[in-house]
Amino acid sequence: MDLIPFRLVPAAVDVIIAGIVLTRFNYPAFGAIAAGTVSTYMFVTYVLTKWRTKFWRAMVEAEQVVKGKAVESMLNFETVKLFAAEKHELKQYSGLIDDWKAKQLKTE
Repeated sequence: MDLIPFRLVPAAVDVIIAGIVLTRFNYPAFGAIAAGTVSTYMFVTYVLTKWRTKFWRAMVEAEQVVKGKAVESMLNFETVKLFAAEKHELKQYSGLIDDWKAKQLKTE
């Protein structure tokens, strides 16, 4: 939302100016085509970016969970060794890595 005044508004103004210039030089069809094409592109780009953001956020959250688990495992390695839970920790960490990889692939 912070980028709207600095990116979307100038782009819209450029499209409007180009449409006006083309219309004033007796090319109203070209002005309409240019304005329509760029406006459609801007709309589609905005919609697709909003749709794709939810996948990116899910991937970032999964990555944070993986990193948190890695740090937790390193901090508590003595407890893991004491209870012979290496396999359990490895299985849990592998599952988190697999989840993160799947979300990263979906993002790409």
